[in-house]
Order: sequence, then structure tokens, then C-alpha cells
Amino acid sequence: MVAIKIVTTTTGSIDRRRLPPQRQQPRRPPSPPMTTAGGKAFATTAYRDHHRLCDPLVPYNIGHGKPVTVLHIILSLFVFTRGDLASVEVLKQALARFRTVSGLEPNVSKSEVFFSNVAQNDRMAIINSLNFAPGTFPIRYLGVPLSSVSLRVADFAPLVNKVKMRIHDWKSKSLSFGGRKQLIVSVLQSMQLYWMTVFTLPSGVVHELESCFRDFLWAQGASSKGKCKIAWETVCKPVASGGLGFKRIGIWNRAFLANHIWDIITRRNSLWVNWIWRFCIGTHSFWEIRPNPKWSWTFLKILLLRPIVRSFFSVQLGSGNGVNAWFDNWLPAGSLSQLISYRRFHNAGCNISTVVRDVITSFNGQWPLEWVTNYPTVFNNPPPLLTDGDDMIRWRDIDGNGVIFSIKQAWRSLIGSNPPLSWTKYRTKREVQLHGFPNTWSVIMKHLSDSWGPTKLIQKLALSGAVYFIWRERNRRIFRDTKLLPIQVFKQVQEQIISRMASWKMDIACG
Repeated sequence: MVAIKIVTTTTGSIDRRRLPPQRQQPRRPPSPPMTTAGGKAFATTAYRDHHRLCDPLVPYNIGHGKPVTVLHIILSLFVFTRGDLASVEVLKQALARFRTVSGLEPNVSKSEVFFSNVAQNDRMAIINSLNFAPGTFPIRYLGVPLSSVSLRVADFAPLVNKVKMRIHDWKSKSLSFGGRKQLIVSVLQSMQLYWMTVFTLPSGVVHELESCFRDFLWAQGASSKGKCKIAWETVCKPVASGGLGFKRIGIWNRAFLANHIWDIITRRNSLWVNWIWRFCIGTHSFWEIRPNPKWSWTFLKILLLRPIVRSFFSVQLGSGNGVNAWFDNWLPAGSLSQLISYRRFHNAGCNISTVVRDVITSFNGQWPLEWVTNYPTVFNNPPPLLTDGDDMIRWRDIDGNGVIFSIKQAWRSLIGSNPPLSWTKYRTKREVQLHGFPNTWSVIMKHLSDSWGPTKLIQKLALSGAVYFIWRERNRRIFRDTKLLPIQVFKQVQEQIISRMASWKMDIACG
């Protein structure tokens, strides 16, 4: 089998060939760069030579029945072949011809060869022929491990170490609390984005990353034990809800993986989606398939998200021909599988493959009496009207409206409702500038700065005391929901002035 990847978007799938149990997989990392056209040229050469010198390849269809021989992903090339020396020699000849035409050749110091069920003597012969170092699993691509089995916490060590090293570089800096907060939002929480789009991060990795963020926020990288002033759950709330706007990594990870579910449900035209429908889902519904241990562990992790995100996927009905009446959420209250029993659904002449249009037309736009009698929720959700338009998949946002899916919308829906606090409506420095009243402030400052006599000193004390105690009263009313009478605030200012003047008299007397 030959599969070439050049790292952008996939434009094809894989040709399957009759492979024996022995199989060898050489891998070429992304140096030097390989163009898409070059990848096609190399694949064509290798395919033709192998068809002429070895067993023919058997075309294999994925998706819409289109046989594909090349996988294109920019700056990366993966080549698969049999685990015998004859097949490897064909590969070497194709590489030599391609080098002559394009001037590109594999970087021997960076290329690796991987084996699966290959005899030791054959391994040594292949290594000597290719002059590539034997690689170890899991393969890393763009720093991310690629593995057919579930990754361990140790496999995520490069990500955790990268975050820790960045924090270590900042320890010597004198950073304010606001500066550390901004670095967490802008830098640290962005370092794991690519990992979260590909994998379900283990809970141990999530906990360790959030511990790094917490320690950096409260103790600038040292242990924050006993120094955390606010629970991390509160810190991760939106700013309007009293938090600092951080994102919980576990929930954020689910939002990214929900994007893959959206691609599957909407049947996005991509290699991976076509593969999932061809080999995993088939004629069934994504919501009903049972996990198969033979499937990719990444896809199995995505299936575990179905109970969490299913309620957010809805259908905007058009003709109803493409909507499953039993599994899809086409009613305001959800799917029929959530409202009635399958026995009553089957008694009405329906099955799990029935589409919405058949249900509505067969019942003449009315629910069966048995459903209405036994299920009040069905009575409160009358059958919708159908049109000649297309059925549209939508994501239900936090307000229950159907919108186009986005990571941002998924994040908002998954974190749930976080009502804004009363004090967030107060104006900030961005709305009222520090010198928002320049004339009044200038007059006051000019009046107080022209003399240091006893009268002006009292006026300066009165101004500073008024500003301080008014600020305290503002915070009391916002955060504690209590307040003092104006006369009480006035007396606090007065007592502060008297106390300060008395201390001056004592200093003069002692002097």
C-alpha cells in the first residue's frame, strides 16, 4: 500500500492491497518540503513500478466510490509497503527517479522506518538498503503522537513540559497579577489547542496543566498551596460572572471534539468523515452505533461525548426526507426516542430507519391517539409543517436558538448559564477615562497646590479622605450588598482628619 501525506487538507484516501501479516512502514518527516504536485508524481511512479514488478494493487473505494491512491498533507510524506526487500527496492527506485526530476530527496538523518510483524533478518536487510534509522512508536507529527492505541499520560509529557518551561522563563520577571492573568489567557491556554483538537486529554493531564496555571497565577510558578484566594472553578467563570475569563481545559477539549461530531453529522466532504461513515456508521445513525474495540481509540473517545452533546444538535426541518424520525432532534423537546417507547413507535408502523416525512404524512399531520394519551410531552409538541427546502443541521445555543456550529458556541453551551453579577454593569476605566472631568480636577488641584498653610493642609486631608472612604463605600455596596448612611461616611472622613492632625501635633511636640 502506498499512502503519501503532504500536510494540508486531505484530498483522497487509501488504496488497499492484499497485504500479508508482515508489513513494514517507512516514514519520512517533513524535510525537505514536498509539494502536492511532487507527491502525486512520486505516488504515480511508485504505483506504476509496483504494479509492474510486484503484485498488483487492488483499488479500494471510500466515501463516494472514488478510488484514491494518494493522501496529501503539506510537508509530510508517509509511504507504506510490504515488509520484504523486493518491495523496498521498488520504493528506492521510485525515490531515485523522483530525485532526478524534482531535485528533492529524503533527509536520511530525519527519516525513519517502522516495522510491524517483520522478521529480524528482513528488518536488518531493509534498514541497510534504505539507510534509515529504525523508529519507535508512537510516531510524532507536528509534535503530536500518532498511535493506533490509547495514549498514556506519559505521552503528553512534551505538552506539559513545554508549559512548565515557559512558566520557568517568566519566574525571573517581575510580573503583576494582571500581567500573569493576561499571559495565562493569551499564551499558556493557547499552547495545548492543537492537542485538544486531536485528542481527548486524560484527566491527569488536565489536572496538571490547570495546576501549572493556578501556581503561576497565585505564586508566579511556585507552589500555590495555601495561597489560592479563590476557587479555580470561580476563577474560570466569564468576567461578567465574577471570574477572570479562564477556560476549563476539560470542557474546552469537549468543545473542540464536538467539532468532529458536527463534521460527521453534516457529512463534511473529507477523508476522515468518509472513512467513518464507510467503516463505522454505515446505514445506521451516529447516535445509535455501539462502540467496536477494533475502531480507532480517538473515535471511541468521541463516541463517549454523545450523551453530553446530543441535546445541542437539532434539525431545522425542510422536506424531512433526510432526517431520521427516531434518533434525530427534530422536535423542540428532542427526538422521538427521548419521548416515547420504541414499542409504541413500532406499533404505529415505523422503524429506526423511518424518516420524518414518512411519519408526518402517514399520520396526516396528527400524532397517533396512543402517543398523545400516554405521553403528554408529545401532545405539547405537535408535528411541524414540512416544506420543499433542505433539512439543515443546527447547534442549539445557550438560549435554545439554532445556529451554525462554532467552537465558541459549543464552549458557551457546554459551560452552561453563568448569569452576570450586579456589579459588572458599573462603568470601568475604559468607559470613563481617568481624567474624564479635566476642568473640575484641574481647578481642585490648582487650588490645593498653591500653598501649604494649615487651611490648605486640612483641605488636602479632606479631599484624600473623601476619595478613600467613598471608594470603600462603593465596594461595600457592590460586593457586600450593605451600605452606610451619608452622614456616617462624612463622620469617617472627619475622624480621619482629626486623627491625622492630632498625630502631627504629637510629632511637633516631640520635636
